Amino acid sequence: MSKKHMGSGIDDFLKEEGIFRETQAQAIKEVVAWQLAQAMKNWIALVVPKCYSTTVALRRTRGGSMKSLRTAWKDPRHRMFLAAVAAAYFLFFGGANALGQVTVRCVPSHTLNSSCTGTDYATIQKAVTAAGAGDIVLVGPGTYHESVAIIDETGHSRDGLALLGAQAGKDARLGRLEPQNESIVDGSRQPAGSTITVEALNVIIDGFTVQGATADEGTASGIDLKGFCKGLFSPANRAKVVNNIVEQNANGISLNQEACGAPGSSYPPSSGGALLTGVRVLHNFIRDNNSASLGYGNGINSGGVDLTLVSENAFERNLNIAIRMSNSSHVSVIENTSKKDGIFALFYNSSSSKFSNNQGEEFAAEGPPVSSGPLGAVTIAASTGIVISDNRLEKGNPPIDDGIELGSYGVGIPSSQYLDVLSNHIKRFPANGIYADLDAFLDSYIVGNTAENNGSDGIFIFGAGNTNNSFFDNVAVDNAKYDCEDDTTGGPGTAGTWNRWLRNTGDVSIPSGICAPDKGSGPD
Repeated sequence: MSKKHMGSGIDDFLKEEGIFRETQAQAIKEVVAWQLAQAMKNWIALVVPKCYSTTVALRRTRGGSMKSLRTAWKDPRHRMFLAAVAAAYFLFFGGANALGQVTVRCVPSHTLNSSCTGTDYATIQKAVTAAGAGDIVLVGPGTYHESVAIIDETGHSRDGLALLGAQAGKDARLGRLEPQNESIVDGSRQPAGSTITVEALNVIIDGFTVQGATADEGTASGIDLKGFCKGLFSPANRAKVVNNIVEQNANGISLNQEACGAPGSSYPPSSGGALLTGVRVLHNFIRDNNSASLGYGNGINSGGVDLTLVSENAFERNLNIAIRMSNSSHVSVIENTSKKDGIFALFYNSSSSKFSNNQGEEFAAEGPPVSSGPLGAVTIAASTGIVISDNRLEKGNPPIDDGIELGSYGVGIPSSQYLDVLSNHIKRFPANGIYADLDAFLDSYIVGNTAENNGSDGIFIFGAGNTNNSFFDNVAVDNAKYDCEDDTTGGPGTAGTWNRWLRNTGDVSIPSGICAPDKGSGPD
């Protein structure tokens, strides 16, 4: 075992990793947010049980290897826990000197909290304009009819700014029923643009209701995190959007919707990958965006992100798509809920991402999606290395006919490849549980799924071009037409198809033998 870190502490580790300043600033903000919102106890109760391994890693740090701590730091949830631990560390050893490194600017009055500066700010934008890097803007309850832009200007950095509403630290999905207790940022009186726009690094937006960005229809958003466009925008990398109610906007939250630097995008051309990175979207309630009067919009709309986490959010009645990811990579969409959204999720031209442990129901219950295209509650098209696992999807309404759709999106669009569709439970859709369009996917695994009580097929592979896929251990029962259907013909696979079927359960299948009541299958 290396003795390099024998006797070193957490500050030594953070300095070596080059993240000491970032973590210290983050830690200070976490302390102040806790002090102002009095919510740390509930937050720790939520996070700590999931981060026991992080605690063990910290205990082993003293006099031992730092390897486990480095591993923990790579996990976004563990990183949140480390920030909380670092906050306590800096507060204990730094005390008032630690808190003195940041300025707390309060809206509308300095009497909001004892930590506020003596200056009153009548609007959020005035406080943000006065703020510098690492400052905190604390906003009291009330309705603020304005738009807010957090921009890192030449000679005036606003990197690391924390914008904290009256409900900072309080999960937006739980018990936020009294508007008078909310800090409401309403952009409905603005002539154009998004309600909150971010063009700076490491910004935190926590504890607001954000609404009314409808003037530009397709481009306006409640919260707009810009990607890097040279000469146009600075990136909002590593932003944290947490505990917000985002409602009644054209788009709820936009993540580089301009597709700046995203692979496959045309504006501007780039081969460098998606240039909005490290974003975390957690514990938000995203509802009623993309009303019928607007031409386009989604709950979360991304034109290209990388290394991004969308977790434990609630989506409701977003009439188009709850989560739209295009030109994106290394995105984790986990443990979210969807109710009465048009479509739960679309991954287009994306890679190395996962959609796991989500639950959704009653798709398109409020009317058909505004945009044409996908007809599945979860749709994957022209993508590589996407994992769709352990989700529960129930009840679609026309035109959302399928639970999981592997779409082709038209002539000239490449097929998806290396998909893993695993252990999903899909039922009560007008057509199919799992559906693959013409030329939709290759070299993929569909394993351990349950598809039941659907209006046509449990699993339906339509037409040519869907080849070299493996269907193992799926259960398709009580579907109206066929439990299993594979229309690829003349191939070397099971029962003359171009795919492999093994140990799948289903009473009625075509061709015969790809599914069977006793989980037997025909020859490989």
